[in-house]
Amino acid sequence: MSHEILNINDSNISLVIDGSVSYQDQGFIFIDKKDIAIGKEALKKWRIFPKNIINDYWSNLSDDKYKSLDFANYSPAHLISFHLKKIKKSLRNDHSLTVVYPPYMNAKQLSLFLGIANACDISIQAFVQSPVAATRRRYIDSKLVHLDLHLHGMSVSVMKNNQDSSIDESLIIGKCGLIELNKAWAEMISSAFIAKLRFDPFHSAKSDQILYDNLDDWVLSALNNDQVEVEIDFRNQSSSIYIDSTEFHKAVKSNYRLLVNKLRSIFTKDDFPVIQVSDQVARLPGIISTLESSFSCKIIILDDLDIEMGATRCLNNDLTSDNPLNKKSLEFDNSPLEIDQYKLQSFHGNKPTHILFGYEIYKISESPIVIGTMPSDENRFIKIESDAPGISREHFSIFIKDDICIIRDLSRYGTFLNRERIKNETVLQIGDSLSIGSPVKEFILISEGNF
Repeated sequence: MSHEILNINDSNISLVIDGSVSYQDQGFIFIDKKDIAIGKEALKKWRIFPKNIINDYWSNLSDDKYKSLDFANYSPAHLISFHLKKIKKSLRNDHSLTVVYPPYMNAKQLSLFLGIANACDISIQAFVQSPVAATRRRYIDSKLVHLDLHLHGMSVSVMKNNQDSSIDESLIIGKCGLIELNKAWAEMISSAFIAKLRFDPFHSAKSDQILYDNLDDWVLSALNNDQVEVEIDFRNQSSSIYIDSTEFHKAVKSNYRLLVNKLRSIFTKDDFPVIQVSDQVARLPGIISTLESSFSCKIIILDDLDIEMGATRCLNNDLTSDNPLNKKSLEFDNSPLEIDQYKLQSFHGNKPTHILFGYEIYKISESPIVIGTMPSDENRFIKIESDAPGISREHFSIFIKDDICIIRDLSRYGTFLNRERIKNETVLQIGDSLSIGSPVKEFILISEGNF
């Protein structure tokens, strides 16, 4: 049986036929009065004609026309039809596609996509969410999270610990998408050129375009080499510098921190995390080391095409219906795996010893500190003024258990760790910020070495 899989992740749209890539591109379109360019051809014009570029039509699929005058005649649905017509050239005449879609797409968008595909005479037999396709085995007594990269964000999907592959919840972390990361790397490279050669690649649209044309190769080189040679040929002159590969990681540390903060709000003290990353995520400089230094966890790195090949499990189901099936769960086809169950040991060396509120420092111990407007006299406490809105009488507590610093939310209003609301008991680290109420009351976790 022929396996034809179309993955519509906008950062790496891929058509895979019988295990081989027949089409691969990104979700960019260039439009002017004379021309329409898609994918790589559009990317070659991006920095020179930025007003003529659209790159959100996959993530914001609708039939609402754009408000920009340059695109007033088009909606995201129009642009996707252009893109599908290009993809169709790589399809067989008797094709029947399984479409792998990112977790941020909803039922209304899938219905619209199906209508566009039908209008393009493209046959679809099934839809399947990409984290579901990617997850092919159960990790016993572990919490599995799947990470994937998109143009405008990174998706975090918490998988259910059931007898099949399905999603418990998904969310998108903005400022962690490929466009934002590329911007940070481009700015770092430009600053390096200015510092070493007094040459600013951003000064000219053409040299800016040359920088972006080569950016993927330089980022990939940073994964495998201690230094990266960055060379820009512009106006018959070659400018070349060497950049330490660690600079590529430093340039996006603040972006990665957003991801880590979100994951820390998901994992509780009793979880044994398994983080599954797509091959795109794994190719980001420093991302694996960031995850390993932030969590004691098992990291599963997917190979190229693992997601697409995982979607072939749809073919084992009854797909004889005239209407495509939307597969939100798939049976595992690999045997379950038991992970060594160790606590979040990496936090132990980063354990805070005190909490700072205002100008006062409070020691954290096995006896809980309770924070609120009317904490019980039976506990150690930090009292907040009684008229503070959004703060409970006993709002949260902090304590040491098994050599780990833990926060427990006791309120109905919510407690926020580094601006992310926690759900259950969560492990704390030095430098963490806790916030409650409105206006916000902030608490900082520190160690004895900080004062």
